[in-house]
Amino acid sequence: MEHIKVGLVQLQGTKILKNPKIIDVPLVPVLDLKRELRISDERHTFANFKIISGNEIAHRAFKELAEGTAEFCLLLCYGGVGNGKTHLIESLILRWYERGILQRYTTMLDITEGLKRGFNGGMGMCYDERFTRLCNCDRLVIDDVGMGMSSKAEDWGYSQLEAIIVRRYHSRLITVMATNKELSELPERIVSRCREKGIGKLVLNKAPDYRRGSTTQESKR
Repeated sequence: MEHIKVGLVQLQGTKILKNPKIIDVPLVPVLDLKRELRISDERHTFANFKIISGNEIAHRAFKELAEGTAEFCLLLCYGGVGNGKTHLIESLILRWYERGILQRYTTMLDITEGLKRGFNGGMGMCYDERFTRLCNCDRLVIDDVGMGMSSKAEDWGYSQLEAIIVRRYHSRLITVMATNKELSELPERIVSRCREKGIGKLVLNKAPDYRRGSTTQESKR
């Protein structure tokens, strides 16, 4: 693949230098890039996103965050399955990478499982360290909010997510969430902050399921 210009990044976090030195480096091989960013498809770029009626606002919100022009720091995108929310998240991550910002894809289940592992001791970070990093990293992207968990695990997971979002809200840190859930199923403390003008943005992706009868795009979630 062709060379691109990317800024220096910290591999253990998401902080980017205010005036990063730009250097020529080879883009890592596709499989390595996917593994490094934890994305499902390196083709999930903004250029390859099919804009149709119902997803225009969501596309614009993610693009603004990707380019650093957004006037908000909290974004919650919700809507039905298969309409491109994960594609937009991965487009955001890939565009940030092009700009020299390293941010890996993660889900709410990934986060809650990681926090639980922190209780077990042994190798790796303890719970407090994991929780603090989630609260303080410059950028946090969370897909599949509320998905894939039992009722008991979901209650605990939401309590953790609420605490993280509230901390990030007060620090005005960039936080992106996507979910197939209805707003009524999500914690009000999170939804309320995403509604706050100048800080949050709440976006409904009303596009239909791409998987039904579509052969032009794959793996939409």
